[in-house]
Amino acid sequence: MAEVTLCAFADEASTDFDGQIKALLRNNIYNIELRGLDGKNISTLTEDEAKLYAEKLDKAGIKVWSLGSPLGKISIESPREEHENLLRKLLKLADIFGTKRIRIFSYFVHREDYAKYRDEVIERMRALVKIADGYMLCHENESEIFGATVKNCEDIYDNVNGLYSVFDSSNFIQWDEDIKEAYDKLVKRAYYIHVKDSRYDTKQIVPVGYGDGMYDKILSGLTKDTTLTLEPHLFKFTGYSDIDKKELKPLFSFKDSNESFDAAVNALKTLLKKCGYIEGVNGKWKK
Repeated sequence: MAEVTLCAFADEASTDFDGQIKALLRNNIYNIELRGLDGKNISTLTEDEAKLYAEKLDKAGIKVWSLGSPLGKISIESPREEHENLLRKLLKLADIFGTKRIRIFSYFVHREDYAKYRDEVIERMRALVKIADGYMLCHENESEIFGATVKNCEDIYDNVNGLYSVFDSSNFIQWDEDIKEAYDKLVKRAYYIHVKDSRYDTKQIVPVGYGDGMYDKILSGLTKDTTLTLEPHLFKFTGYSDIDKKELKPLFSFKDSNESFDAAVNALKTLLKKCGYIEGVNGKWKK
């Protein structure tokens, strides 16, 4: 049976990196997707800074699952060299953090310009995969980028060899995509899954299981070992405006980011139990 490993964007619990480690440990999560570290984006770290953070994680027994980078989150009309050079830097950081995985996007493209820029997107992403030889670039569907739709995601995965998929239900819902179609066509292609839920009617972000993201079906239907990265978006954390330009509209209110993070973890664990999983050690869950 499938085994699930929990992971998280811990910058949603605390800006302070030591606080992120505490949030992970108290929730029995031993994998992190690195994005914000003491207010700095992962892409801006120097190698010396990265080494210090890597030492802290190693002492805490926490592994870096992926670098939650902003790679590809620029206009398709921007010079391609800008993010090709960023990727080269990220590869060095990935080595320091002991991971081969880097989360990426497929460029900001207006919906009406999908056809116009389709070939350019595919060409640029092929170039990134080539540069990343030996590393795993994991594309996340995201609002406002080319890969915001089910159709475009299929196009990318069919035509960019060596690219991996990150499935995010909430982002499809925010872009008014049919989540059932997304589930039917893309979940089985996902290398790992982001856990963030939303409602179609209000576009409010909610704890997993309270929205329309079909996470009960996703978790129940897993047939291979899978990592779940919790990305709650239940509280406006430091750096949110840098990664998402939309207004954050959570349904529930919390006194602070730590409370909202713990609530998100508890909601995921509750759903896992409903789907037949049993919690083990080091953030592992088995059926």
